[in-house]
Amino acid sequence: MGGVGHHRQAIRHGVDTAHDLTRYLRRDTPELISVFGALLLRAAWAASEIDHADTVAALLTDAEHAAAMLGVDGNREWTAFGPTNVGVHRVSLALTLGNAGHAVEAARGVDVTGLEVAERRAVFWLDVARALAACGHTEKAGIALLTAEEQAPEEIHSRTAARNLTGQLVRCDEYGRLPELRSPAVRSGVSW
Repeated sequence: MGGVGHHRQAIRHGVDTAHDLTRYLRRDTPELISVFGALLLRAAWAASEIDHADTVAALLTDAEHAAAMLGVDGNREWTAFGPTNVGVHRVSLALTLGNAGHAVEAARGVDVTGLEVAERRAVFWLDVARALAACGHTEKAGIALLTAEEQAPEEIHSRTAARNLTGQLVRCDEYGRLPELRSPAVRSGVSW
């Protein structure tokens, strides 16, 4: 229960701080818009952790409006906030809420090639891989996982979710359709 209370405080703090910033938001304040949007996304994460899907949806909508006001991707104030990162979060949050099918659908509209932060590109592909695996598309999941590793190998090798998924996919590849997954498994220290 204590964790839930902390998540609720995080949501409230993020929403309250973002609300305080709204009076200063203008198109000519991209740094402020980026911080505002990042706060909304963090609050959405907190809401997803306690399964508040309606709150997540509302915060994502607000973040989309902020991203539209910003109009471009970037890494202002180290937020990586922009329209694409909102799409990346939409995929991750759907997965966190237990809706892998929605995550796969949301991923179809996201092109992460322009994101400046390699870690964000890698996490996107890892989430896509996890969602595809949850939907039973193991070969596609393997390809997405390999794409994640290409984006930021050290990021993927250090994540428990990536190591678990790698092991799962290697064990499921009984016909050897994805032999290239064995190399990331070895590099990540995954046994199968």
